[in-house]
Amino acid sequence: MFRNYFKIGWRNLVRNKAYAAINIVGLSLGIACAILIFTLVTFHLSFDRFHPDLGRIYRITYPGRPLLAPKKIEGEPVAKLLDLLKEPEDNVRTRAKVELDKHDTKEVIEINGLKIDSASIRVTAQDRPVKLGPLEFRLLRHFMTQPNRVHTRDEIIDRVWRSKEYVDPRAVDVQIRRLRRMLEDVGYSECIQTVRGMGYRFAQ
Repeated sequence: MFRNYFKIGWRNLVRNKAYAAINIVGLSLGIACAILIFTLVTFHLSFDRFHPDLGRIYRITYPGRPLLAPKKIEGEPVAKLLDLLKEPEDNVRTRAKVELDKHDTKEVIEINGLKIDSASIRVTAQDRPVKLGPLEFRLLRHFMTQPNRVHTRDEIIDRVWRSKEYVDPRAVDVQIRRLRRMLEDVGYSECIQTVRGMGYRFAQ
């Protein structure tokens, strides 16, 4: 009996090829869509299945609130970071505070005639210009914002280099020597003192 059914079906397929092709394609698409929907539903229902209190987990939201793109905070100027402190999102305020700690809120700092201007990126000693590279400028600014305080090499790398890649602590010693040579011509090389076994400090 089943053999006769197959013969009849095959004859119909051969006789009506276009109609049979449409039926086969439609059936294939229907099965594929059903499998895709089943996979998506299973995936979304699998969230938090491992949690022992699955039935007590809720998502709190309110209507009309659009999904917000994460705000750019890293590398923003101080003025922008101060505005971000007024944001209602706790996460944004926290990230802004962390980034703000890496900046110096004082634009002009002067110690014993040595002046550094963060806004214009200039350094002067007794009104004489001092030429520094970008890294040496950030290094000197870091010292002058906290004079007489001992800074470890790891702290200097974190605050001055701000690199996600590994930086050898000996690179700090190299930059300190370069900064001292740049300040030697204006008589301020001895302001940066070495604290043996600890790090460096800017003597006021």
